[in-house]
Amino acid sequence: VTGNMYVGGLVGEQAENSTISFSYSTGIVSGVYHVGGLAGVQINSTIDNCYSTGPVSGYGEVGGLVAVQVDSILSNSYSTGTVTGSQYVGGLVGEQWENSSINNCYSIANVYGEIVVGGLVGYQTFSSAISNSFSTGSVSAEETVGGLVGRQYYGSTIYNSYSTGGVSGDIDVGGLLGYQEESTVINSYWDIETSGQNTSAGGEGRTTAEMTHPYAVNTFVDWDFDAIWTADVDYTINSGYPYLYEMPVSFIEDFMTVIEPVNLHNYPNPFNPDTMIRFYLPRDIDHLSLTIYNIRGQLVRRLLERAPCQKGENQVSWDGKNDFGRPVTSGVYFYRMTTPGFDQINKMLLLK
Repeated sequence: VTGNMYVGGLVGEQAENSTISFSYSTGIVSGVYHVGGLAGVQINSTIDNCYSTGPVSGYGEVGGLVAVQVDSILSNSYSTGTVTGSQYVGGLVGEQWENSSINNCYSIANVYGEIVVGGLVGYQTFSSAISNSFSTGSVSAEETVGGLVGRQYYGSTIYNSYSTGGVSGDIDVGGLLGYQEESTVINSYWDIETSGQNTSAGGEGRTTAEMTHPYAVNTFVDWDFDAIWTADVDYTINSGYPYLYEMPVSFIEDFMTVIEPVNLHNYPNPFNPDTMIRFYLPRDIDHLSLTIYNIRGQLVRRLLERAPCQKGENQVSWDGKNDFGRPVTSGVYFYRMTTPGFDQINKMLLLK
């Protein structure tokens, strides 16, 4: 997708009082102003459970998912593609304005710009809020650059969030936050080792050991590890850093079409430590694969690999272990069945 202003991988400008949910963009998006991987401008509206994976580039107000957010809600969403611009550039959102909120979101995008650039948000202002979110991509700019937010201004809040990506710049450079004025950062952290930054305009710096499991006692204080965050105890999902309990996952939730019904399900769900994956086949299948993925879209276990299966009821047990025989952590997992004729994905929850 290319254009001049209000350019988005899905929509250029989201209508007021509207909602975009369970949607995504994977292509290249480029423009000049207000360029977003999914949406150019979001005004008085909601985006939920969406993502963008393609590269995004522009000059001003450039975001991996949304370019400019005004009086709007963005939740349970993420971006992964490289984001490049000049000013007001963010891995997820370029500019966040007027009581807007970002909640349960993350960006792993590498972000490049010149001024006011952040790993998650470039410019946060006018009583906007970021909560329970994180960024891990590298961030590079000349001035006003932060691992999570480039510039935070006028009554805005960052709450229970973190960043780990490398941060580089010349003026107003911070591990979490480049510049802050009349705003607040609460229980939010950056990795001083991976970021290469010992200072920040807001937030608290921690070593990698303090931010990765089992975590230091003074890190992630008052975070909800029951309903919002999950500990990566075996370092297989997020390099030991906490990750969000419920998140959409790259191609795993790409709304795949089931050409033939297979009645795929598992029981029990939630489970610990075993669950039975059951499916009905309308005909004999020569090559059927059944695989398990974690919440980041990484392959965890191959239960069946191009195996023959007979028509009728079938079942396969998963013992909650990966391909190396190690138990996996609690959290959301996805099981995917593929054959030459159909492709289906379901979600399951492991609770320990």
